[in-house]
Amino acid sequence: MAGGGGMASGAGMAGGGGMASGAGMAGGGGMASGAGMAGGGMAAAIGGNRTVSKYKLVRFFDFDAEPGKKYRYRIRLALEDPNNSPTAGQEVPLRHLDAAALKRVQQQRASEADLIPKYKALKYEDEDAQAEAHREACQITTEWSEATNVVALPSLDRFYAGNVPRNDPKSIKLGNGETVTYQSNEIQGTLLPVAFDAEHAVHVPCARSVLRGSVLNFTATANVAHPISMLIKSMPDYDFRLNALVVDIRGGERLPGSSKDPLLSPAEFAVIDANGEFVVQSELDDMDDFRKFTYYEEDTPATDGSGGMGGMGGMGGAGGGGGAGAPAGLNPFGPGGGQ
Repeated sequence: MAGGGGMASGAGMAGGGGMASGAGMAGGGGMASGAGMAGGGMAAAIGGNRTVSKYKLVRFFDFDAEPGKKYRYRIRLALEDPNNSPTAGQEVPLRHLDAAALKRVQQQRASEADLIPKYKALKYEDEDAQAEAHREACQITTEWSEATNVVALPSLDRFYAGNVPRNDPKSIKLGNGETVTYQSNEIQGTLLPVAFDAEHAVHVPCARSVLRGSVLNFTATANVAHPISMLIKSMPDYDFRLNALVVDIRGGERLPGSSKDPLLSPAEFAVIDANGEFVVQSELDDMDDFRKFTYYEEDTPATDGSGGMGGMGGMGGAGGGGGAGAPAGLNPFGPGGGQ
């Protein structure tokens, strides 16, 4: 099966499946009726009177698709003509073929003989040259499919909205009696960038206070949960390169209600990501993910402080002692506890 690329070459994961025309394994020809497995062929022998669909669903995968890029795909099928087998003793006798299949096989065999010198010139051994010539001559290809819709893999980097501290606007009364409202301080809030670490196949979060115009490229100490042991590993001086820009922030304004326990408007962050996409993150929508990646723990009953059993070694690391958090020196990503 040969996958064709639109903007990308090769078969595709990002591209959807195509509906390929069912030309049949014989590419339109077939065995003539009245001999051997003819008279309806293999489909009749196996399926009886079952209706054979005109189309076949083809599913293909693109393992080279990159996050953030967009693709369109077209495919076609390449099949070896079963009426012209390269295996000695399995050839279909020419007298059993109908006129169309007979003409096609004769053309293939003539073409195959012409192709053998080409492969010998490429330093193929005689047997290999014949096999390659047969493969090329006897390959039947369908027409190209219609192009798929534009498809893409989303970026593996993420952003989650935290809160914006109380930031009530102030007001001043002018001499003409008009009241003007203004912000005395630049609004800021907590945003949680989460970078994907391909080397360790984990998401690396780091909550950060941001302003309008903040660029999400920085170096900081990050805490990462080991995906198997769930111990927390500190990664000092981790290089976050999300190439994203905080465009706007709002929230933190007092809502109408009780003055004893005032409610604040939820935070929203407008971000332009590395692909130039405009993304808006909401504190309400991101609440669960924000808690998950900041390793927020619900209140748990107090223990006697004796600690628990030693943790299992992570991916080659030694087991740690009991107690809360990750034991010092335990490296979830490798032996010896070092980075």
